[in-house]
Amino acid sequence: MNRYLKLLICLIAFTFSIKIFAQQLQIFEVFPGTYPVITLEFKVWDKDGNEVRNYNANDIQVLENSIERAIQSVSCPPIGQTKFSLILTIDISYSMSEPSTIPGKTKMDVVREAARNAINSLPKDSTRWEAAITLFDYENELIRDFTNSKWWLNKGLDTFLLNPRSGTDYNAGFLYSWTGKPGALLIARKAKYKPVVIFLTDGKHEGRSSPPPSRVNVWVGEILDSARKYDVTIYAITLGFDVPNELNAICTGTPYGQAYKSVPSQEELNNLYSNILNTIGTFGPPAPCKIKFTSDCSGGNVQVIYKPFAVMDTFAYKVPQNILPSLEVIDRTYNILNQTGAFEQSVTLKARNNFVTVDPPGVSSPFNNVSVVDWGGSAPPFKIDKDSSRTIKISITPFSDSLFHTFDFTFTTSACDGNNAKVNTGWIYPLDVDCGSGVVGQSKTVPQKTVFCNNWNEPLTIYSISVTGGDQGDFRILGGTTNITLQPQSCLQYDISFTPSDASNRESKLVFNTQKGRFESRIFGSGSGFPEISSVTTLKLPDLDCKRQSFDTTIVVKNTGALNLEISKFELTGPNANEFSFVPSNPGQVTIPPSGEYSFVVRCNPTSKGNLNANVVITSNAKNSPVYTIPISVFNAEYAFTTNLNSIDFGLLCPNEEKSYDLEIRNVGNVDLSLNLNINSPFAVNPSGPINIPNGSSLVIKVLAKSSVEGNFVADLNIVDNYCNVTKKVQLNALVVAPKIDRQPIPISGVVGVPKDTNVTIKNTSNRQLTITQANFSDPQLRIVSPNLPWTIPQMSSITCVVRFDPQSSNPLNAYLWLFGEPCNFEDSILFTSNPIASKATIAIENHQGLIGEIVTIPILIKNGTMLDKSGTTRIRTKINYDQNLLKFVSTNPVVNTNLGANNILLDNIPFTPNTTKLVEINFEVLNSTVTQTILDVNSTQTLDGFIAFTEEDGLFEVLPSSAEISVGTIEANTGEEFLLPIYLKNAKNLTNFHSGISTDLSFNYTLMEPIGNTPSGNVDFGTQKATIRLNNLPVVPINNDSAIAMLQFKAKLGNAVSTDIEIGNTRTNKGFVVFTEKPGKFTLKNVCNSGGLRLFEPKPMVVFDINPVPSNNTIELTFTPLETGMHRITICDLLGNTLISTNFEFQKVETIVYQIYAKELNNGIFILRLEGPTTLRSQKFIWLK
Repeated sequence: MNRYLKLLICLIAFTFSIKIFAQQLQIFEVFPGTYPVITLEFKVWDKDGNEVRNYNANDIQVLENSIERAIQSVSCPPIGQTKFSLILTIDISYSMSEPSTIPGKTKMDVVREAARNAINSLPKDSTRWEAAITLFDYENELIRDFTNSKWWLNKGLDTFLLNPRSGTDYNAGFLYSWTGKPGALLIARKAKYKPVVIFLTDGKHEGRSSPPPSRVNVWVGEILDSARKYDVTIYAITLGFDVPNELNAICTGTPYGQAYKSVPSQEELNNLYSNILNTIGTFGPPAPCKIKFTSDCSGGNVQVIYKPFAVMDTFAYKVPQNILPSLEVIDRTYNILNQTGAFEQSVTLKARNNFVTVDPPGVSSPFNNVSVVDWGGSAPPFKIDKDSSRTIKISITPFSDSLFHTFDFTFTTSACDGNNAKVNTGWIYPLDVDCGSGVVGQSKTVPQKTVFCNNWNEPLTIYSISVTGGDQGDFRILGGTTNITLQPQSCLQYDISFTPSDASNRESKLVFNTQKGRFESRIFGSGSGFPEISSVTTLKLPDLDCKRQSFDTTIVVKNTGALNLEISKFELTGPNANEFSFVPSNPGQVTIPPSGEYSFVVRCNPTSKGNLNANVVITSNAKNSPVYTIPISVFNAEYAFTTNLNSIDFGLLCPNEEKSYDLEIRNVGNVDLSLNLNINSPFAVNPSGPINIPNGSSLVIKVLAKSSVEGNFVADLNIVDNYCNVTKKVQLNALVVAPKIDRQPIPISGVVGVPKDTNVTIKNTSNRQLTITQANFSDPQLRIVSPNLPWTIPQMSSITCVVRFDPQSSNPLNAYLWLFGEPCNFEDSILFTSNPIASKATIAIENHQGLIGEIVTIPILIKNGTMLDKSGTTRIRTKINYDQNLLKFVSTNPVVNTNLGANNILLDNIPFTPNTTKLVEINFEVLNSTVTQTILDVNSTQTLDGFIAFTEEDGLFEVLPSSAEISVGTIEANTGEEFLLPIYLKNAKNLTNFHSGISTDLSFNYTLMEPIGNTPSGNVDFGTQKATIRLNNLPVVPINNDSAIAMLQFKAKLGNAVSTDIEIGNTRTNKGFVVFTEKPGKFTLKNVCNSGGLRLFEPKPMVVFDINPVPSNNTIELTFTPLETGMHRITICDLLGNTLISTNFEFQKVETIVYQIYAKELNNGIFILRLEGPTTLRSQKFIWLK
């Protein structure tokens, strides 16, 4: 049972371990900020989960609300270009107010400018990034939330919140403050892209213990947990101090994270920020590909379809209201009252929120009665920039009737709002009143005659109506005639009483006083006793056209006389009489009684076009007009047009290449034409329509072809008469082909430092010849050797190039060959990849020791060489860092170029062969210093030709300390006895033949000991009664088995004491350095007489001891009093103790004498004169100047 259970678990685990991929398209984001051009970011994956990065725009369709949009471009950023969300986190602790390395600037001043420089260095493409700024001390502040506005970010750096204060709490900067405000990592939760934190501080963590939880320690674990949870990469910069371990652990614990130490220098901080920004835009998943398409006011719900995979995705977006173009029209409503001719008005169009394009025809009205007579510049299409305006003049043709009309017309623009304007037209007018014919002296009531009409949009007040002048007594208005309110679109009717006073034409005036002014009309009739005929005087029929091809009009004939009106015939005459007819037939003879009427119908059903004229002629017994003629006219409109081309072939085009042809459309009818131009992408017309062509005129339009996608395009330009709906087709053909190359990555091999040529095939995968005029590599390690440019690659063919790869490092190569050429401003790239093999070696210095003062030789070694014979290297450069307080550079072997720096030496142009094991030897002098050892740091090693990947191993030099004990023997001797005084050298350590010439000083009571023989005489200080002698060049190796290095000869003298200490000091070596321990000796007189007390000699020098040099006669006068009798020696020595003149003189008694010394051989200088008696010694300096 358990076995089957385990098997089942394994099967389930295996099933879920298989990642199932499917073809997929995803829209990530839509950027409407550049409306009407919209940028959309998307990705497509194939069935294996691989991202598609190479698109043919013909394979992509963009729809908005089922309307296909024109694609401007499809592009994919390079693989190494990603999107990121940056959080700049800045320490504002009090120490940031300290001075920086720049005079007059604090650390915060420098950091602020560096942060500003970083913001300004963010990519120009603001869709690639967003950034936020946080501050921290013990608390934290979010001064800028995520935005891609560099202006807004820079504005944030000017806030007073950057004023330094308080202490440094890393936990507040990364996670949250003691008050709970979120730090950088919690801000990263809102990031749209890969979040990256750059954390800058000038001090170590100084968290406080309260309030809880304690913040004394850096919460490294919690910080890293949050960073991993939100996929945050952390960089840190420390100002002027080493990166703390906790901060380093935080950075290196996140992908690509790193910590840097910096001084508060503007240049260094700028470079650090710049280097980090250059890095963070390269890691993570590739940035999505982009589609740029043109939208309009109906946009907002976009659908992208990738045809090869039959996958799609939709995305709802909203264009900000403040960038949707709006048209502001100054004077948007036009009231036209009682206007007979065209009404003209200046109109100012102003673009708001965005630019507005005015497209042909500029205005559109439902009655074709609004036009523009002055565009104030070029005719449409034209562009009005945001907040700019243009004043145009429009013309509105009133309607031919006298009715009230209201309608809206539209400005044909790209604005999403404000395109409509309103027109009100109407008439306020009186009507003539025809009372007909009446019998003289008899009253006749004419029923409901219309006398006044208010065809306007507001009520009209008529203050009074009167009949004035002429035959006013014959006419009377039956009804009220004062203070009448006439409603809009209505007419006033009255019964009229007509009593002709004479058998003649009678006439007067109707006068109307209204709020709109005074109006007048005729009122008339005739007095009669005969038959009379009355009818319309003329007939103008409505225009006929394709919509109304015939018209019937009814004509009423009245008998306004007193007798029967006998009509004998009706007939049609005139030039176009055949275009008219009586319906259903000619009325023939007709009798009309007095005040009676007769109606008949005339039909116009013409075949001819244009203005047609005829007459209706009525013959009767009418007294007033026996032959009554009614002219009748009609206009029969013809809507017709032709084109000069029936088809247009654009030939071969590049994607996004625009080509145009002129197409002439001629109006061959007799009325103005309004034509729609219907055309499908990738074809277009300019103007885009509708277009107006006056009667008898023609218009040349441009037919354009432009496509961002490839294909063989066939379509029709449909030219449609808007009125008669007549269509003419012009066939359009265009073949759009872009040259393409095979973009598959090309792998090449190489050895670092060794140029290698490789044959590379570049394929033209399109049906179009390609000419390459430029070919550039993105990496200088690659270059084209042959053939020379330009290259012509026929369609579906290839060319072989020789590419030279000269790798300079073993880093993987990812370089692009950028190709530029024609046609179509061709630009594309091919990725070249390689993993170069590197020659390797270790350059090392071993550990060395040396004595102070010694010249030591330190070799630089080459070890563990691999493939050095392939490196092509003959010269090397390296640098050694060392403490120059300990080692002083002397020379190299062999001699190479050297450059001494502060605590380093650069060795240049060092010869190298594949068999080299000892690169160069450096000779140093070991200095006497408090420094006892120094690292020999090998760095900056590089080849001057070829390539070797060096591993650098450092060495150590330390001083061998030398020491010894030097001491003076203890001796006893009788007065006058000569004796030997030994100088011992014992307990020697690291004392070698390198050391030589020990020098030391002995001092003792001169009254007890007199140097004799080879022992230097030294100097005497009579004040202290001390004699000091200098011993030079004593051997470093003892001269006998007793460890003595010198045996000094002395004679014992009776002095002022029984014994004297023999002090030893100032011991040193002429070569090298030895630490000496100095031990004094002692001399004691033996057998000194003690009878009656100790018998000692106490010398008391007289004051007389004068030296008078007389260089003019080469003599020295010595005036002195001897301290004792007996033989005295007078000696003149130089300052080094060398005896120059010596003479003896014996005194029989103590007395003052003058003694002359001949000194011709003396040179200019300072000398010492010594006067030495049997037991006394005096000396004095003098100057000798000739």
